[in-house]
Amino acid sequence: MSMKQSLLEDILTTLERRLEPPFDLDALAHEIGYSKYHLCRAFHAATGEGLVTYLRRLTLARSAASLTAGMRVLDVAVAHGYQSQESYHRAFVKMFNMTPKEFQRGEHHHSLFLKQAWSTNLMPVQEPENYTQELNAFSLWGMGGEYSYDHFDDLFTLWEQFHQHIPRSKETFGTTFPLPNRAMHFRYYAAAAHPCESLRLVNIRIPEQRYQVFLHKGKASHLPQTLNYIWGIWLPEHRCTVSGIDFERYPPGYDPNDPNAVVELHLPVRQVH
Repeated sequence: MSMKQSLLEDILTTLERRLEPPFDLDALAHEIGYSKYHLCRAFHAATGEGLVTYLRRLTLARSAASLTAGMRVLDVAVAHGYQSQESYHRAFVKMFNMTPKEFQRGEHHHSLFLKQAWSTNLMPVQEPENYTQELNAFSLWGMGGEYSYDHFDDLFTLWEQFHQHIPRSKETFGTTFPLPNRAMHFRYYAAAAHPCESLRLVNIRIPEQRYQVFLHKGKASHLPQTLNYIWGIWLPEHRCTVSGIDFERYPPGYDPNDPNAVVELHLPVRQVH
């Protein structure tokens, strides 16, 4: 199964062709033919990094080459889409923990080297089993809110808090709501099929939808491999995108460390024309 088939490869190849910074998410989405939200989610599934963060880092790393060539910091800032030397200085320090002038003096730092194609080997051994299923509308009760792909680890904290009240012996769900106008953000809830007396939960209504259901078999730590396959290969190959609320279902007694555990990933998909 070659990563050359993947959406990640398309993103990286398109960015490699683009010689002129800054790198714009709108233009990238238009050129590849998917929504900004879809690109952000696919990129994070494959790399574990936010796409906007990567674009910012790529722009700054390309600017470092201009600094090495001896250009003035102000000229480099303007050439790479920054409105002032101060804003460029702040962004450079925040990203690389050194100033542009320190870099120019030769005080290079290993963090300036961009990651290579992270996910070349981050794929499941076998293609996940999948099938189509239609479900009637149903209700869940959950806790959560708005999250960012740049702070994805917050979801682990959410689940820890959730399981302090809802035991793993119960059937649980993780629901994802897209925020089309905030491509790097999404709304997510850890949820149960019934309300909980000891915890105030939000009522979540899942509408009637047609799903493509993917089965992740194995430890939870290997889930990114399945997500990478879904978002990086299956959806692009089938010219589909996720349209609506998707959710993962964890069966009663689910053990995230069990190599034989199964998680159902329900994605409402539609064709991209």
